[in-house]
Amino acid sequence: MCVIVTEIPDVDVIIFDGAVNVNIPKPRFCKTFEDYSKQVFFPHINNYLKSCSRIDVILDKIRQDRFKATTRGKRGKGIRRRVQTDSTIPSNWELFLRIDDSKTELFAYLAEQLLTLTASVQTTVVLTKGSEEVCNKPDKNNGNLSPCNHEEADTRILLHVADAVKSGMHNIMIRTVDTDVVVIAVSAVHKLNITSLWIAFAVGINFRYIPVHEIALFMEPYKSYALLFFHAFSGCDQISSYSNHENKTSFDAVTKDFKLLSNKPNEYSVNEAALHIERFVVFIMYDRTSECLGVDATRKDLFTRKDDLLKIFLQALPHFTNTLRELLSKHDFVGDKLLLNSKEHHHLPSGV
Repeated sequence: MCVIVTEIPDVDVIIFDGAVNVNIPKPRFCKTFEDYSKQVFFPHINNYLKSCSRIDVILDKIRQDRFKATTRGKRGKGIRRRVQTDSTIPSNWELFLRIDDSKTELFAYLAEQLLTLTASVQTTVVLTKGSEEVCNKPDKNNGNLSPCNHEEADTRILLHVADAVKSGMHNIMIRTVDTDVVVIAVSAVHKLNITSLWIAFAVGINFRYIPVHEIALFMEPYKSYALLFFHAFSGCDQISSYSNHENKTSFDAVTKDFKLLSNKPNEYSVNEAALHIERFVVFIMYDRTSECLGVDATRKDLFTRKDDLLKIFLQALPHFTNTLRELLSKHDFVGDKLLLNSKEHHHLPSGV
């Protein structure tokens, strides 16, 4: 389908998923947060400054009213440490990053430091700082990017891709380890008319450059768009893949519904497709004997049975009805507004 390359491609702009830079390189020999910003965080960005004309660094905006807040809560307690220039780096970096307030302060501090460190470079550097975008070039207009309420970098990255295309840059690379970004990027190629879109993916011996534009060309537009909605349902951050079933088999079985979502991304199509998809999950994937039409009813039915095997199915059901519809609405938003770069792209629907 495509050739995976190991040499950095020639691009105009590189967009970093900032969480990669924060989570993977550990501050082993740093004593303070200032040391960390100058010795660990900035050098990773600095390596790319001379290889392109623009660099964007997207840091998550932590919010408590989103699905992800529940997931973060399940990771356990962490270490709280105020992020200041001379504050001592915590000994356990992973525990430190579990605290939302710690990450919020860290991301804001790193944005400020990176602006200072890149003030004199020729390359344009665009950074997210909460809901706003800041830049080392005061004359750059960031009206297409802020204010923005996206919590996670996965969708916000595509805002920056769209802005880069609008600025005349058609050779783009994204640095991430998030498969959600890969799926959203595949669906963006056709809608944004991107010449080449690369993803620098994974770490270590698994690191490679993925030519997303070639994948999108191979899949054709309607499958690329449908894949976005299928991923929302079967394998994004909030949902596990179907128990004991390959995603390719599942995708083939409900392509019509996901095509409906991609062709008519609105509340009506979400509701109509969700009915068919729920029935598919209950009947085909988990319990062929069930007469229930939805996930919620099936959960109640399985809970009252004495069969231990069916109770295992209960644990395997991927989500509740409302969660499913909200997630589909999120990806409907990405497909309809975000990728078309409309003014409404700055704000995700409530609760998503």
